[in-house]
Amino acid sequence: MSEGIGNAAISIHPNVAQKNIKEQVSAVLADDLSKYRVALPETFHVEIAFREHYLAYRGSFYPGAKQTGAKTVEYESNDYMDVLRFLFFVL
Repeated sequence: MSEGIGNAAISIHPNVAQKNIKEQVSAVLADDLSKYRVALPETFHVEIAFREHYLAYRGSFYPGAKQTGAKTVEYESNDYMDVLRFLFFVL
């Protein structure tokens, strides 16, 4: 909790912030975590349309990706982490 005053801010002490964070984390972890699970699909198909053609060309060099149009790159995988890695490197 901070209060802004002009170009300055009044904040709580870091030890109080740390205590509050630990209490909130404990409360969340005590909850039924199964209600937060998301069912992922069996396979993922990602298509990215770029504004510039050279970005699609560059993205097509990612292993498993293919350029399907002048400004479009596609990627397929069964592994969600592979999809995240693709997005990280291509975007």
